[in-house]
Amino acid sequence: MAAALLGLCGACATGEPRPPSACVAQPAPAESLVAGTGAAIAYAHAALRDLPVRVGPSIGSSGAVAAVRDGVVDVGLSLRPAPPPLLSHKLAEIPLVFASGRTSAIPPLSLAELERSLASLCLPATSPRTTSATPPARPGLELWVSREAGDSALQLLRRLHPSLAGALDGAQARGCTRVTHTDQEQHAVLAGSHNGVGVIDQGTANLAGANLRTWPTGDPNLRLALYALTGPQVSPRAQRALDALRTFAATEEARRAGYR
Repeated sequence: MAAALLGLCGACATGEPRPPSACVAQPAPAESLVAGTGAAIAYAHAALRDLPVRVGPSIGSSGAVAAVRDGVVDVGLSLRPAPPPLLSHKLAEIPLVFASGRTSAIPPLSLAELERSLASLCLPATSPRTTSATPPARPGLELWVSREAGDSALQLLRRLHPSLAGALDGAQARGCTRVTHTDQEQHAVLAGSHNGVGVIDQGTANLAGANLRTWPTGDPNLRLALYALTGPQVSPRAQRALDALRTFAATEEARRAGYR
């Protein structure tokens, strides 16, 4: 049974559709169970480390809503509010940042520079005439590393910057992007890439200790809100977890990680 459950959770982590109850091992009676979006897993581990709480695997924001509704978890973690009658408790906001590996030669790119880079990604290089006085070209983007299309960070970037989204669509059509299914996978691919760039949430990267170099997007509106979800009747053990999640947002550790 344990092996079967582990297999199901592994499938959930790779993005295959599974019901939340198949992805989350049930806790012992004295434990609370918290699960939801992968963008909140590191936050939950930090906030709940001193409580008898089990933090489940990533099941996404939609999975968090379904798991709370079905009574599978005590508290769900989501990047968007839940529909009534579920209750949504806003915990914090976190900016999106661009990221590359620490050893990457790519300089920090602005939104406009990223758009131009994506538009030319994998296109045949031109060979203008150069002289010995011509400075060497800046190292360029060779791979865009992102989560799947339903990822909240990617959707927000697309909504606020449609021309960049068009350049990204072209790069995807040319096969110059790498799609990952968890934050951990995305971080690992970026960390191991010499010329890859992606958009991530600052808090997860900082709390998870990702081996990444990050820089601001330059757009203050590129930020996600993190919510804790509960049923309309909050049990005492769910309330303890909820209180700890709220309290952590005001700590110095959370502020250093980028949560506001």
